[in-house]
Amino acid sequence: MAKRIFRLVVCFAAILVIGIGFLLNIVVIFGNGCTMPISTRAMDILNVSGPVETKGLYSIISAETKFKFLADVIPYKLWKYGGIASIGDIVLSIGIIGIIIKGMKLRTD
Repeated sequence: MAKRIFRLVVCFAAILVIGIGFLLNIVVIFGNGCTMPISTRAMDILNVSGPVETKGLYSIISAETKFKFLADVIPYKLWKYGGIASIGDIVLSIGIIGIIIKGMKLRTD
C-alpha cells in the first residue's frame, strides 16, 4: 500500500512539474501579445538569421518585452541539431523525463 502511494506521489510530482513549465511558457507568451520573445544573442550564437516574425509565433526581445527572463534565451546544440529554449521549456522537459523514467520502472504487482 505504501509503495502505491509513493508511486502516485512521484507521478503527481512529475505532472506538477510539467504544469509549472507549461505555465511559465504561457505567462511569457500571453504577456507579450501571444508571441514568444526570442533572444538575438542566442540567435547569433547558433548562427540563426532571418526574420523571426515569419517563422511562427515569435518576436525579438526588445525594451518593451515583458518577462524577458522567461523568454527563449538559452541556446543549445545537441549533435547536429540546435535551438533556443526557455526556462519553461527546461522545466517542462524535466517533468516529461520524470514521467518516462517512472514509466520505465513500472512493475506489475
